[in-house]
Amino acid sequence: MGILPVQVPAGSKPFPINDYRFSDIRVEVSQDVFILGFPLGLTGPLFLPVWKRGTIATEPSGNVGGLPKVLVDTATRSGMSGSPVIVRYRGYYKKDLSTDVPSPEDWFGQGDLFLGVYSGRLGDDEFQAQLGVVWKAHVIEKIIEGKRKPKMQYS
Repeated sequence: MGILPVQVPAGSKPFPINDYRFSDIRVEVSQDVFILGFPLGLTGPLFLPVWKRGTIATEPSGNVGGLPKVLVDTATRSGMSGSPVIVRYRGYYKKDLSTDVPSPEDWFGQGDLFLGVYSGRLGDDEFQAQLGVVWKAHVIEKIIEGKRKPKMQYS
């Protein structure tokens, strides 16, 4: 993973994902996620990323292999590594599940949450497990703040 300074062209307005206001939502296994990237070098209109859908495949409150990662079930391809991963919730969101009584913190609509950064899939065969690795957001924040140095892992 690398962090690079970005030169914003004159007349452009950046929208950094870590400055975007996200909802405070629970993250649970089986929720939808979207990986925003450039599979096989493809782009959307205006050179924007492609949104690939996935599903959280491991308990997000835990770790994978003792590391702060989450696995997602998705058919990604090369060009997706380093992509932001967004949890998207649509519908009625109940903040406190211990009661049936609605509260002011409940909402109806769409909520997004930055889950972390996609770093590739498990295995060499694109059609085996189709599980991707997502490093959790708090790890990315610590790296950016300079409080943690990434350790390179080779397999």
